[in-house]
This record gives sequence, structure tokens and C-alpha cells, in this order.
Amino acid sequence: MQTTTNSAREWANIIGGLSSKQQAAEDHREQLTTEKSRLALAAAMGDANAKKRLVTINQELAKADLEGDDWASAIAQAELARTMAERTEAEASDRARHAHIGASLTQYLAEVRAIDKNLAALAVHFTAAKECLDAAEAKMVGKEGAPIRQLRSAYGPTIAAAHFGLGAFIELGAASSNIKDRQPLEGFAKNFCDRWLKPNQEEATSGD
Repeated sequence: MQTTTNSAREWANIIGGLSSKQQAAEDHREQLTTEKSRLALAAAMGDANAKKRLVTINQELAKADLEGDDWASAIAQAELARTMAERTEAEASDRARHAHIGASLTQYLAEVRAIDKNLAALAVHFTAAKECLDAAEAKMVGKEGAPIRQLRSAYGPTIAAAHFGLGAFIELGAASSNIKDRQPLEGFAKNFCDRWLKPNQEEATSGD
């Protein structure tokens, strides 16, 4: 038996087996003691068989006493080994738990870096989109630019962010609560751009 490699559960089974053997030895000792008491009078009155049996019983009782100490010592050592195994297993489990947490948080930070990268890219796209809007509006006359100015508000991007589920991670404000209006930003923007796009498309078609 490799005592250094037994698990806490294996030690518990070993202790159970030792305890059963210890109890069996104690039961046998009690039987010998009972038999000794029964033969004591006969032996004292000169019964040769009783005397002979008592000699054997006394030898067995002496042996049983020594074995009883051995069983107790073995169980105590096994209990100590189980305690050490439990501690080792608990430490290993805790190390594994920490490693799992560390791996998860390492991946989390990788995702956060990706989020930062995409937020930076998003800011670039928003800036470019604003510059395109500025260029278009600069060519408009009279009241033509009034509808387009709706695209300068945060409403469209807000409901688009809500549409894509970002409300679970970013505070989007009251506008995001308008569930019926949630849609991709392109859908929101096209409502204001179509009057400028369709005539060009029609002209291109007629030119063909």
C-alpha cells in the first residue's frame, strides 16, 4: 500500500476497514473474558481441563491487549494520513480554482482590449460620418438641411446600440427605452437620406 498516494476517500475506506477489524478483535476479547469468568470457579476447584483452557485464554487475552493497542495506533496514523490528504486535496483544488479564475480574467482582459480597439474604430467611423454629413449639408440650400440635422443627434446611435444589445453593458440613457424605434443605424439614417439618394439612382437608371 502506497500510503503517500492514497486520497482522502481511500483513507476513509481504509479507516473503515481497520475499525471493523478492531471491533472484531474487541468482540473476540469480550468472548474470551466471558469464557474466563465461566471457567474461573471450575479451575479454582481443580478441574484440569478448565485450568488448561484458562492458560490458553490468558495467553490469547494478553495477545489481544497488545493487538488492541496496535489497532488503535494504526487507526490514529490512518486518521492523520487522511487529514493530510484532505489538506493536500484542498490546496490542489484551491490552486485549480485560482488558475481557472486567472484564465477567465486573462480572456476577459483580452476581450476588453478588443472592445477598446473597436470603440476607438467606432469613434473614427463616427467622425468620418460627421464629416460626410457636414459636406452634404454645406451644399444644401434653404430648408433642405433641416431634416438632415436629425442625424446630428445621439438618438439614432442610441437606439441602434440598444438594438444590438449594448444596453446590457453601456448606459444608453432614456432614448434606449423606446423599444419600437430600435433599429440599425443605417435604417434610421436612410429615412433622412433617401430623398437625396433615390433621384440620383433614378437618373442613373434613365441614363442607361
